[in-house]
Amino acid sequence: MGLDLKQLCVRERTNLESFTSKIVAIDAYNAIYQFLSIIRGPDGLPLTDYNGKITSHISGLFYRNINFHH
Repeated sequence: MGLDLKQLCVRERTNLESFTSKIVAIDAYNAIYQFLSIIRGPDGLPLTDYNGKITSHISGLFYRNINFHH
């Protein structure tokens, strides 16, 4: 599913400071939905914080980012 856009993009190494004063948008809807639907606790319910707010999406995004490889 999706498009192969690699040839349309120029890949270059950069650092976070180069994004100062710039707007960056990331479409994460599909990834967040995926995390909400598959990340569950032992009881089969979504992960929650102490207040009962669902946190499966946060856990998934964190895990994916700490395991990111170039």
